[in-house]
Order: sequence, then C-alpha cells, then structure tokens
Amino acid sequence: LKPCFLGKLINNKLLINKNIFISGSYGNLGKIIAEGCAAQSSNLILNGKNIDKLKVQKKNLIEKYKIKIELAQFDISNEIKVKNYFSTYKDKINVLINNAHSSKMGSVDKINKKDFLETLNSNLIGTTNLVKFSLNSLKKNNSESSSSIINISSIYGVVSPYLDIYDKNNTNSFSYGASKAALNQITKYFAIYYSKFNIRVNSLILGPFPSKEFIKKNKILSNKIKEKIPLKRFGND
Repeated sequence: LKPCFLGKLINNKLLINKNIFISGSYGNLGKIIAEGCAAQSSNLILNGKNIDKLKVQKKNLIEKYKIKIELAQFDISNEIKVKNYFSTYKDKINVLINNAHSSKMGSVDKINKKDFLETLNSNLIGTTNLVKFSLNSLKKNNSESSSSIINISSIYGVVSPYLDIYDKNNTNSFSYGASKAALNQITKYFAIYYSKFNIRVNSLILGPFPSKEFIKKNKILSNKIKEKIPLKRFGND
C-alpha cells in the first residue's frame, strides 16, 4: 500500500485531525485511501458490511499511526441504516469519500437484471444515500472551512473498455460503466446543490487499480490492460 496516493494530491497538513468518512474502506482502493489519510493524522470513520474486516483494518491502522478510528458497519444501499447512522452521529465530517462499489465481471450475456441492480444499488444508490444523509454532519464544518465530498469514479464511466482484450468471464461489465457515468452526473448535480452549504462535491475519475491477487491470477489480461495505458502502469504501481 502507498500512503502517498492521497498525499500527492493535497498539502500534508490539510488533513490533520480532520474527520474523514470512507465507504468500502477495506477494499483494494479503500485500503490505500485509508492509509493515505491515516499517514496524515486524520480521524477515520471506516465503513463496510463486514465487521471483522473493519476491526482488523482499525487495529492495523491504530498500531501504525496512533489515530482515532470509528467503525460504521452497514450496507450503504440500505437507506434506513444509513439514515439511522447519521441521525445518531453527532460529530462533524470534514470529508466524505464515496469509494464503495460492486460489480460482477462478465460480457453482456453474462449480466442479468439482478447483477445490474446490485451494481446500481452499491455504486449509485448507496453513494446517494451517504451524500444525502451526511449533510448535517458536513454542514457542522462550515464555521472553519468548506467540507468536501469525493466520489470515486472510473474512466469506464466516460469511455468503454477495450473489449477485445477480455475474455467473456473477465470483461469489465456494461453495468459498472453505466453506474459510474450516472455517478459523474449526480456529482455535478450535488456540486451545484450543495454549494449553498459551502460543501464541495467532486469526482475522481480513476484508471485501473487492480489488486495483487487479480494481477497474479490474470497476468496476461493485466499486461494487456497496462499496454493500453499511456504511462504503462497501474494507479497503484
């Protein structure tokens, strides 16, 4: 993991003691983001569905960085659970990072309605739930400086993947790209709507960040994807 991932984008002192909520915190990219923030002495709120994975992540980050961490174990696509969490959360949130996502790999004939809806529920509905119900917590920061919402999007919400380099089971699905394209539009909408509260809303439209496990299991595909990238490297290289 490279703590400098986020550090390259911001001033090193900007996130000290800031409260940062990260959805999907124990996933591949979520771990990188969480460690990047922890390395800059942020207070973290780690979100995910698996409490055991959250506890392990919390333990490891506290041992390494001695920071404050709160766990928020719930499914972001469940509107009631998201609403209940933020109705009892009394502190401010400086930064909300919408990183959680779900997507089944596969070509058009492999993705059914259930798969499509699961992707939309996580990538789109879940993100919208967090943006909506965290508003009061984000507004509490207004006396100091503006709050920020960062939606983790993808280049596949802007362009289509190179379908000729994938096999049928490993294709980056249309449902994933559709959800990220919609996320980009929702980001624009909330950027305008939340501006009156002094809250900034932006998307990071990222290229591939494959896990070590994926690269090891799919060496040929990984090399083909890397060849399509101008710098010939992944985001986490």
